[in-house]
Amino acid sequence: MKNNSSPGIDGIPTEFYKFFGSRLKTYLMESYLLSFETGHLTLSQQRGMIILLHKGKELPREDLGNWRPISLSNTDYKILAKALALHLNKVVGDIITTDQSGFIKGRNISTTQRNR
Repeated sequence: MKNNSSPGIDGIPTEFYKFFGSRLKTYLMESYLLSFETGHLTLSQQRGMIILLHKGKELPREDLGNWRPISLSNTDYKILAKALALHLNKVVGDIITTDQSGFIKGRNISTTQRNR
């Protein structure tokens, strides 16, 4: 995960988890396993904050069209989401039909057409 990314509502940055990772990993894993067992994320992991980000210096700030919403998630949630994505990427090519090419590494529209 990248340093200097915006933290979520709890304000805990990525750097905190990297620095204290060896001490926190057991607690994070317990939290994640509990979420899988109960089918619910913790309140901290469920919450996010939507903010408006200005699109560029040269664009007038008074025009609402020059702003875009982004969602800030807490870092503990981002860690879980990243871990799940990495594991899913290992098997997605085997479980998704070859007709599907979007968002699958190593596939594109030309390989889909050749496989037909």
